[in-house]
Amino acid sequence: SSNPAECMKDSIIQIRGRGNATWIMDKKSYRIKFPQSTRILSMPAKDKSWVMLANYADKTLMRNAVAFEIGRWLGMQYTPPVRYADVFLNGEFFGNYMITDQLNVDKNRVNIEKLDSADTTLPAIAGGYLMEINGLLDATNDPFYVKTAKGLNVIVKYPDEDGINTQQFDYISRFVTNFENTLFSAAYKDPLTGYRNLVDTTEIINWYLACELTGNSDSFWSTYWYKKRSEDKIIFGPLWDFDIAFNNDNRLEDATQKLMRVAGFNPKAWVTQFASDPWFLKKTGQRFQEMKSAGLLDRLLYYIDSTATSIDMSQTHNFRRWDILDRVVYRELDARGTYQAEIDFLKNYLVARFGYLETALKYEELPVRTSSINPEYYYSIVNKKTGMAIDIQDASVQPSAKAVQYTYDKTRLSQQWEFIPTATPNVYAIQNRNSKMVLQNDGKISSQLIQDSYNSSSQYQQWKVVPVTPEYAGIQNVFTAQYSINNKGGSSADNNPVIEYTNNISGSDNQQWAFVKQGQVNPTEAPGVETGNNRIWVYSNPTKDEVNLFCHMDNAVRAKLAVYSVDGKCSYSRNDLAGDNGDFILQFTKSAAGLSTGAYIVKIEAGNGVVLVAKLLINSR
Repeated sequence: SSNPAECMKDSIIQIRGRGNATWIMDKKSYRIKFPQSTRILSMPAKDKSWVMLANYADKTLMRNAVAFEIGRWLGMQYTPPVRYADVFLNGEFFGNYMITDQLNVDKNRVNIEKLDSADTTLPAIAGGYLMEINGLLDATNDPFYVKTAKGLNVIVKYPDEDGINTQQFDYISRFVTNFENTLFSAAYKDPLTGYRNLVDTTEIINWYLACELTGNSDSFWSTYWYKKRSEDKIIFGPLWDFDIAFNNDNRLEDATQKLMRVAGFNPKAWVTQFASDPWFLKKTGQRFQEMKSAGLLDRLLYYIDSTATSIDMSQTHNFRRWDILDRVVYRELDARGTYQAEIDFLKNYLVARFGYLETALKYEELPVRTSSINPEYYYSIVNKKTGMAIDIQDASVQPSAKAVQYTYDKTRLSQQWEFIPTATPNVYAIQNRNSKMVLQNDGKISSQLIQDSYNSSSQYQQWKVVPVTPEYAGIQNVFTAQYSINNKGGSSADNNPVIEYTNNISGSDNQQWAFVKQGQVNPTEAPGVETGNNRIWVYSNPTKDEVNLFCHMDNAVRAKLAVYSVDGKCSYSRNDLAGDNGDFILQFTKSAAGLSTGAYIVKIEAGNGVVLVAKLLINSR
């Protein structure tokens, strides 16, 4: 240090190993403790405890440092500082180490109120608390924790086991449980009564964006948050543990173009639920664009280069001591042979990652969701639990290709579906816009749905739309009756199977779907005519010998139909149409009706005097 006051030659310290998976590595990380509060290397805090990170599995030696730089640029309330040092122990060179804070409560660290063992009632008992979510629970070392209903281990890190009392643990346990219950309640998106009322809304976005920018597979499996006494809100952060981030985890293979909320390790139920809220997605996208425009990428690339320069001599000695540049020692994707190659890989990853997130985090307002459909339009079918859409795997146009869910994309034709009316009201064949095939089951529970050629007589291909709320409906097979479409296991992963499952439409978010209108089925062939509540829709299927007609006329019971050529000749007629609450559904073949290629006028007249007219085009496709 350049500060003579920080020269601590012959200072007495305690030193102990730290880390879980990292402790088994040859080069180990340590926690050091001074007998009194000490400021070292000009870092902000004056504290007894400090951390020396080995970064053994990170051959750049700086993934944690780059993550912390992201936290500083995002303006998070607290991000640990970074210093580098050559460490000698008992005269032996141990290598390059990153010196940083021990995560604890201090005005220059996690700045929350300190609790006393005598604090047993409000308002003092309300804080502060430092908490860790960790998928790897060690109840011996962390005996005070909450196992939530969604499977998260929420560990109380402050007060520690020697300082916390029963009342404090009960208070924070209730707070955690209430937060999770609110997050998964029916009104969780409500800005006043939902989960947003229980989080620092600025910090949750900054924290999540940092998780995605770094591509940290452990982001939600292991993360910190804290609570102040004055606010009943979770403050996500500080950032910690990024040595396998930035594409340094071979369990994910190349994760440059993978969102961590999908590909990261479980438990991640909370962040999955956050991401089902349009507010959360919109704010994340906006914040990414703000930081990109502010030059964050250029700043990070400069930071990497300048840090590499400043530790160049140190890293050289480090890799002489630890000769690992040409071999994989933990979860690296590859060993690149030289330190510069490792630095280049990190920089190239960031450039590619920013490019990917430009699209992946871009938020587009989801069109109006509804639980009812109009056969004139294509719809995306979006799952309530995950926000993912029903798709055909690999956008296949082949028979028996499997139905899956996939990230919603309004431009993806294999996610757009036409609802072809059958002779039964509110029952449809569901035809894929891309393949022109329809959804079909095999009548067996848990089987994955497939697509196949349309057969109007097959009940395996007929689906009843069952509204549950104004936004969501169930989709139930006509043949099996008790079976309905289900997003298997509620997974939010791309290509998760869409299956038939025991009907629980009203009780399972996995089985509820929103219909998102995408465009008219065939505006040149099937114009819809609306007059008040009365409307007609008629469509010539270009791939099949059939015409589909749907008509609604208020209070009509009987109606007659006539189809005229452009010269006024009646080509086809029906006088026996029976309505169901004013709905008239009809399917007939073009060949039987004598309809050749050309333009026709369709006229339907109800017994109560209502007349509707629409144009029909028959082509040779």
